[in-house]
Amino acid sequence: MRSAPPFRRRCGHPITAAIACHVARAGGTVDELTRPLLHPDHEGGRHARHIALRSGQSRVLAYIGRVWASASAAVSSTTMLESRHHA
Repeated sequence: MRSAPPFRRRCGHPITAAIACHVARAGGTVDELTRPLLHPDHEGGRHARHIALRSGQSRVLAYIGRVWASASAAVSSTTMLESRHHA
């Protein structure tokens, strides 16, 4: 059985992890991650909104903060490639 990549193991939800990594790679902030995750029209934020409904605003903000910290660490520890050729 294959294990999940290290970031995914820390985050627990692959869609949230992917969105967080995208925002981090684009040079965004935790606030720029939080807005779409909590926006009712953004399908990728379903997991975060479920946490907010179930456990409250402070709990979901803590969750997003942990996801952001993991995504930022994952992105900062990788090298940006300009193209497939550079890989």
